[in-house]
Amino acid sequence: MAAEDLAAIGVHRPSAGTRTAAGIMGALKRAIRDTNDVTVRKLYDVVLAGSTIEYVIEFLRLLGNDPTLDRERAHAIAKWFAEEAPDVEPVRWALATLGVMSHDERELLSTLGRHEAFAFYAVNAARVSVSEPDRLIWELARHHDGWDRVHAIMGLAGTTDAEIMFANSAMQDGSSWVCIVCQTAMTSYMRRP
Repeated sequence: MAAEDLAAIGVHRPSAGTRTAAGIMGALKRAIRDTNDVTVRKLYDVVLAGSTIEYVIEFLRLLGNDPTLDRERAHAIAKWFAEEAPDVEPVRWALATLGVMSHDERELLSTLGRHEAFAFYAVNAARVSVSEPDRLIWELARHHDGWDRVHAIMGLAGTTDAEIMFANSAMQDGSSWVCIVCQTAMTSYMRRP
């Protein structure tokens, strides 16, 4: 999930989020450098203390711009959090992190993306890290209703999959229309001086 993708849908970073992101990045680097119960627990606690949506853009920017980061170990820690964490925020953080790590975690994203608390993060991660993500995102859109469905359908903007385009235009609940209106409003808002 790219920071620009979140910014494009109107999620902006507060200054407290910048400090939280830096703290999480530091804890992640310590856990990568010396993976043990203490460093991983510290990372978990720092992630758990924050609200992912408040720091995720800045964290992803730090993560994506750090050439010294051991991406394989970061991926392994994030995947472990995604699969084992009993709390919501660490799983959200893990999904965002997995999106940047560019591994094709289709099955994991499909499973976690069915849960309302994780749909937003799974769709964004799928969009940037899964090869040919449209079918996965469409599956998640069909599974959800409300804003999770709207967000998933927005993630399908530009799809060339004819079956998805037809099915999306034929949806009876108006989701497609809501997505078009939301996307138009956000694009207009983002262009304001």
